[in-house]
Amino acid sequence: MAYCAACGHLISDGARFCRLCGASQDMGVEQELQPNSAAAQKAKLGKGVVVIILLVIIAIGIGIERRSTSTMTSTATAVTDKPPNTDSIGRPLPDSVTNDAELLLYRCGTPSKDDSTEYDDPRPQIPSRTIEYRKAHLRFAFLPPAAVEAILNSGGNRSALDVLQDVRITDPPPYKWKQFGLVDMLTNKAISAGQLKTTLSKRLPCFLGDKK
Repeated sequence: MAYCAACGHLISDGARFCRLCGASQDMGVEQELQPNSAAAQKAKLGKGVVVIILLVIIAIGIGIERRSTSTMTSTATAVTDKPPNTDSIGRPLPDSVTNDAELLLYRCGTPSKDDSTEYDDPRPQIPSRTIEYRKAHLRFAFLPPAAVEAILNSGGNRSALDVLQDVRITDPPPYKWKQFGLVDMLTNKAISAGQLKTTLSKRLPCFLGDKK
């Protein structure tokens, strides 16, 4: 390895002039790097810069790792602190039960019929789901939350069917089904709110959380 005798710049072997400072290299002997030469000082400076860069990279890496660890810890804490899934009166439920239809299936088991229009093509203006338990002669009707909320927000001034004419569900499935109605399959009439608990306790007590 050869260096300029005047400025210490790295030069090719056998070069007669330094391409940086133009000094003649006619002494004919390859200049070895000496401890106190300009080239040696430049080399030391270069090594110092490299060390500083490495230290900066290590510091950045440690900072990223700490932030990542902090984020993971926060996420783990959030998951740990997630409130348990319960029904309306505080009874525990599995995390898979996220809507009224799934709650019915969880409590009362496989139905006689479970039909939904949420994946129909084309999908209707308001997708719906019906679940039947024929031994109990009961048909449960479910709608997406937005449709049920529109009916509740109407204040009873319009019929449910009239309100639903103005509703269009644009969100894609799956839906968090809300119970909309309960039909007596013997009479094909809706069961009123006043008759609901009595009818369920006699025909399908599992829906109320009682033993099947």
